[in-house]
Amino acid sequence: MSDAPTSGSAAALSFLAGGGELGERMRRLDWSSTPLPPPSAWPQSLRTMVRLLLDATTPMFVLWGPELCYLYNDAYRPFIGARHPALARPCSRIWPDIWPQLEPLMKRTLSGETVSFEDLPLTVTRQGYPEEVWFTFSYVPVRDDAGVISGVFCAPLETTARKRAEREKEDALATLRLAQRAGGVGVFELDRETQTVFTSEEFCRIWGMPARPSYMLQELLARLHPDDRRRRPDLRVLFMTGHAQAAAQASGFLLPGMEMVTKPVAMDVLVARVRRMLEGA
Repeated sequence: MSDAPTSGSAAALSFLAGGGELGERMRRLDWSSTPLPPPSAWPQSLRTMVRLLLDATTPMFVLWGPELCYLYNDAYRPFIGARHPALARPCSRIWPDIWPQLEPLMKRTLSGETVSFEDLPLTVTRQGYPEEVWFTFSYVPVRDDAGVISGVFCAPLETTARKRAEREKEDALATLRLAQRAGGVGVFELDRETQTVFTSEEFCRIWGMPARPSYMLQELLARLHPDDRRRRPDLRVLFMTGHAQAAAQASGFLLPGMEMVTKPVAMDVLVARVRRMLEGA
């Protein structure tokens, strides 16, 4: 990157004003060394798109020309990672590891179709090592001033953190279900406002009830007579509630020998409580 603009007059480059690091790079890039023409020769439609992404604070990029070269903003830099700077370089060279997945999507977009995905999993190398990531995005056709599709616009949203959290929660739930089945621990949760009791499969099995995700409180109490509890003194039950322990006891739901957790409770804490009940059995 040279110290001064190498092509086009200052007036011709006014649409590149600002834009942080990427705006500066666009103004100073030697475009003759790239597959793209200089910004002074760009069609008005491309200038408008680039102005839009330089003004935006959310990740955006445009792939332009026969080789689908990258034009992107500062907010998109984390998506590229160690491959930055990728300005004016072909997408296929920036992402050779996932290009076989991307190329068919690009062809569909260049044929006039807007291609959208929610939580699309990809394995990419951004920081020198492969990692599984998820994106929600749409590839939108971009036309030149003659109406010919010449590029692709995208404002991606990375959903990796949410998907990993969901996976961790699913793993924890699976561990919890295994612990319940192995130790005969029944778990239920009471919603006092709706008078609904949410039950685990093991809870239903212990009490000989049809396995259902929830019961109305009155129906459950009719099934769980106090005499049943006295006939099962070794039964371990974990009571989950949004109310304090004193309130639960006053309501008559926390019987002797029951364990209780108060919401909100992290999944790892819940699993630890179940394990503690099993170890103390």
